[in-house]
Amino acid sequence: MITPRYKRLEIEWKHFAVGDATCERCGKTGDALRAVIEELRHEFTPAGVKINLTETILDKTRIAESNEIRMNGALLEDLLAAGVVSTDCPSCGTLSGESTCCRAIEIGDEKYEEVPAWAIKKAAYRALGIVMKIGIISDGKFGDRAYEIIRERFPTEWIMAPFPGSPIADDVELNLPECDLYISYVRHPDVALAIIEKQKPVILGVSFGPGFLRQAKAINENIVAPVTMCSLEDNTWVPEINEFAKVFGRPTFDVKVLDDGTIESIRVIRGSPCGSTVAASAELHGTQLSPEQLQHYGLRICHFCRAPRFGKTCDKELSGLLHIRELMRAISAVSPAAGERVKSFTDEMEKIIDQKITRG
Repeated sequence: MITPRYKRLEIEWKHFAVGDATCERCGKTGDALRAVIEELRHEFTPAGVKINLTETILDKTRIAESNEIRMNGALLEDLLAAGVVSTDCPSCGTLSGESTCCRAIEIGDEKYEEVPAWAIKKAAYRALGIVMKIGIISDGKFGDRAYEIIRERFPTEWIMAPFPGSPIADDVELNLPECDLYISYVRHPDVALAIIEKQKPVILGVSFGPGFLRQAKAINENIVAPVTMCSLEDNTWVPEINEFAKVFGRPTFDVKVLDDGTIESIRVIRGSPCGSTVAASAELHGTQLSPEQLQHYGLRICHFCRAPRFGKTCDKELSGLLHIRELMRAISAVSPAAGERVKSFTDEMEKIIDQKITRG
């Protein structure tokens, strides 16, 4: 279990408001903040952590501070080593009666006008003295790209493991650095079992089938073997795995679609740890929704995907299909008419996904 160093989290959220009305970006930040606080209370109340939220309402003379979040006195952007910029805010302009710019944060190459839930959660963890450390364990063949991408969001260590030449390796000894979560990309089942025996949460990036998983869970129940790494969800019984899967796993998108099915913009909220979601989705801007376009998107996912072509649960084609499914769910949520344009294609795709998962 993740243990906080501090037992109190004081959160102050400042936002501009006129009466009961606040701007759109602050409103969305507030919704995300309250949801995260509920999650944190559920997670840490048993550990004795007290969490308090104070809302400070600003008038237009202090609008430059609007959407500022402090946790135990520290600014969210300082906790995340993020930048702050000012962008035009038409919503605040309507409320204030004049052209207005408001705060936005920059994390890496991304700019966020409303603060996303994952960033709030990560900042809260740091304010509580929690920094979840992830160990990527590889025998040298797989995991290198995941390491480069995951380390942008979590403290991450690259750990080399042996690759025995024999199908059976007895008494495998591993001296692993202390981590809160291990992600195993090793290709030998006996080495994977040696990792599992450390009694830490483990995600199997390379799996060896249901029989192996049953054997592994008899040793350490805090193991998951997702069908693909881009199918991982944050609803397991293991807090460390859930925390990781809020950032990496089953893709989620923020997408804008025109009436003719043209994808005006798309932003990846959660994606695969190998980077295929971000790389392939960047090519969708300005394209028009069609079965051919979706097939091409799935092929581009396969191109960027690093799923190994062995084991019983690693399938590049399934990764592509799962990405198409989640993309269409996001599109249909904002434009049902656009979803109807390709319904026959997506219905057939769902049958293929079911067959693949059942057969796996």
